[in-house]
Amino acid sequence: MRKRKSFFWQMVGGAILLVALAIFWPIKSDNTFNRLDISDKQLVANGKKIYVAHCASCHGAKLEGQANWKERGADGLYPAPPQTDAGHSWRHTDQYLVDAVKNGLFENGKPTNMPAFGKTLTDTDMISVLTYIKSEWSVEKRAIQKRIQQDSVPTTTVIYNAG
Repeated sequence: MRKRKSFFWQMVGGAILLVALAIFWPIKSDNTFNRLDISDKQLVANGKKIYVAHCASCHGAKLEGQANWKERGADGLYPAPPQTDAGHSWRHTDQYLVDAVKNGLFENGKPTNMPAFGKTLTDTDMISVLTYIKSEWSVEKRAIQKRIQQDSVPTTTVIYNAG
């Protein structure tokens, strides 16, 4: 009986959280809005400053990542990957990247070395950082990421308020 009550309250809590997120977090936009616009030089410049202050300590001053980033460390976690073409960020959609920065990353329900920056950085800061990172990818990797983005974007896209 106790497990049943606990499960019930977990479900109620989860439902409340989902409703709150749906109301307060995302806004709706059409597919044409590209918030990681590398042609926005101000966004890229701001992103580089924020990257240096908040990301470079793990991902490297030149986006090079940590040594042996493909292998688990003694703690069972992967080191920070490069944010260059050598890494894998370009294989993910903009939405995934924003979510990863905002909420951190988890593996099998456990936190990884990638912390959540949702309480540290504004949405605009996160978009700026990711725009800077994206601006450093090769034309080829940006083209691949664009195809991935187009293939995965539903008719209505959830984006974050950048204001």
